[in-house]
Amino acid sequence: MNDGTHRLLRRGLDRGYLEVTEETRSPCGKLRLDVMTKQQSMLRGFAVCDVDELTPDVLHNQILRASLLGLANCSDVDRKLRHELQTTVRRISGVSPIRLTASVFQRVQLSRNTSQYGLLMRVCELVFHALLPDEQGAGSRIQVPEHS
Repeated sequence: MNDGTHRLLRRGLDRGYLEVTEETRSPCGKLRLDVMTKQQSMLRGFAVCDVDELTPDVLHNQILRASLLGLANCSDVDRKLRHELQTTVRRISGVSPIRLTASVFQRVQLSRNTSQYGLLMRVCELVFHALLPDEQGAGSRIQVPEHS
């Protein structure tokens, strides 16, 4: 998973458009007259606009970051690999942390342009189902299935 993430970082993380509301002196995007009236921003010389911003903070990058962080905090992972995972997490800048749930993986929509994320998302889901909180609550452990 770490190697796959390094390949993505070399190529550049996938980016998507997210709507951001911002207060600005030079209007662009969709003007939010309702907010401008409430905040009286026009009196201060500002306009409130909704702008589509191209950002790497998309769901599949958030899942990747959360999974890497989960493995980096896992006591069953080799210390050297945990350090490498933490370094990789720091390199994924601009991606906000999320709490992983089973339903998050169902919301991921990959296209032909983002097909390189397919295997990584399946590995992330496997990691999510394998990690259990440890007894101290500080990290996690990998659940090993018992054979009968």
